[in-house]
Amino acid sequence: MYLPKPNDFYALIEAMPLCIILHDAQTKEILWANAAALAALGFTLEELTPLKAPDMTRDAPKYRRSVGLRWLEGAARTGQRAIEWCYRSKQGVEILSEAVATLVHLDGRDVLMVQFRDISKEDKVKRDLKRFESRLTAFMQDLAEGVAVLGPEGDIGFISDSGAHLLNSEVHKLMGKNFLAWCDDASRQRLLQQFARETPEHPPFNVHYQVQRRDGEWRWHDATCRYIEIEDDLVGHLLLFRDVTEQVQAEEARRLSEQKLEYLA
Repeated sequence: MYLPKPNDFYALIEAMPLCIILHDAQTKEILWANAAALAALGFTLEELTPLKAPDMTRDAPKYRRSVGLRWLEGAARTGQRAIEWCYRSKQGVEILSEAVATLVHLDGRDVLMVQFRDISKEDKVKRDLKRFESRLTAFMQDLAEGVAVLGPEGDIGFISDSGAHLLNSEVHKLMGKNFLAWCDDASRQRLLQQFARETPEHPPFNVHYQVQRRDGEWRWHDATCRYIEIEDDLVGHLLLFRDVTEQVQAEEARRLSEQKLEYLA
């Protein structure tokens, strides 16, 4: 079994892409940094060691020197503390980072090993996703159509606010319930047969069914349905449905009127 020699660990840390800065556990002064940290911050080791927090941190209240000192002091007291910290390079580039300070007992002294990585791209993705979700929620709130994802037996894996409104209920009350159980027998059998045949390669299909709302009233829906597989947590049939009860009733009234006219004729 191969065991690295003491000098090998220095080479391994220098080769790491993760940025590492060593602070004295008592004074919090910078003692050393690996190559990745020096490259990210743009300083040489000689330039970095005399610096204080304001010299290499974004100028904002949440990144005050007192906040950084409390974080390091907390790590010295408990063994480890994490924080979101924004470093500033020698060139003025701000580096939003996830930083973890860990207390390490060395032969000569106790040090705080700060490991940090750039999360700027991750943070941007999160902000973009949150903005997209907010807009999507706002758009779907006013839809006349409902959106639902149903499992193979009709269980609801997702339903929009507009879909819950069409069923005269609320989203949290409908999740996990069986949508097809509220359909009339003919509609339920037709949908189950269609679901069993559908795969991602099949084009969307249209379906007309009768469903009982949660207040007991029967309504007619027209829907477009297709099979989807989005990662592992959203697999099933995407149902885009709208209430057409008034149209169905109007058509039935027209049909009866025509029958009466034919009878009178």
